[in-house]
Amino acid sequence: MLLPDPKPFSVTEWTDYVNLDVGAYGIAPRLDRESDWQSWAAIVVSFPAIAAKSPPNPYSFTDWREWATRFNQSTNSLS
Repeated sequence: MLLPDPKPFSVTEWTDYVNLDVGAYGIAPRLDRESDWQSWAAIVVSFPAIAAKSPPNPYSFTDWREWATRFNQSTNSLS
């Protein structure tokens, strides 16, 4: 799974793209409020195939782009 770089996107745009990619692993809700990104991320990192890759805990980050970059690094070997 190769997720988009978060830098050029808003958090809602990036999560829309990611939802398409992680759909094979579970159903993630659409992120409507930017301030809810950590709750959205907690759902995504709980999908068993993703959790097995030890993704970063979103609640350990205040910057969603920093978390997303680390998340991308941890999940890039999913197929």
